[in-house]
Amino acid sequence: MTKINSRRVVADIIHEVIEQRKTLDSVPISIKDFNGLIKSDRGFALSIANFPLRQSGRNDIGITPLFDCPLKATSLKVRALLRVGATQLWILEHPPHSSVYETVEPIRKWAVVERAGGFFNAVLRKINLNRETLCATST
Repeated sequence: MTKINSRRVVADIIHEVIEQRKTLDSVPISIKDFNGLIKSDRGFALSIANFPLRQSGRNDIGITPLFDCPLKATSLKVRALLRVGATQLWILEHPPHSSVYETVEPIRKWAVVERAGGFFNAVLRKINLNRETLCATST
C-alpha cells in the first residue's frame, strides 16, 4: 500500500478552494486521497491548508520575486504546492529539511508537475534563506 502524502492532499485542497472557488468545508470530502489519510494526517492537512488560504496574497507577494516567471504564469498545481511549502517554511517555521523534502518528494509521483522537482527545491530553499526579507516585503 502506497502512503498518501499529506502535502499533496493539502495542495489539492488549496487548488480546489482558490482556483475552483469551492469552500474549505466542502473540499476534503471530494478529494479521494484525503479520506485515505490517517486521522492525525487529515488534521495536519486541514491545519496546513488553513494558513495559505488565509495568507495567499501575502504568500504570493513574497514568493513571486524568487523566480523568473510571474506566479500567475505557473500551473495551478505548481502554485498550490508552492503555497504549501512556503507556509511551512515561512509562517509555521517547520524545519527546512523536512518541509522541502516532504513538499518536493511527492512531485516526482504527481504526473501534473513531476518534472518540477528541481524548481520546487530551489524556490523553497530561497524562501527559507530569505525569510526575513519575505516578511518585510509582504507586510
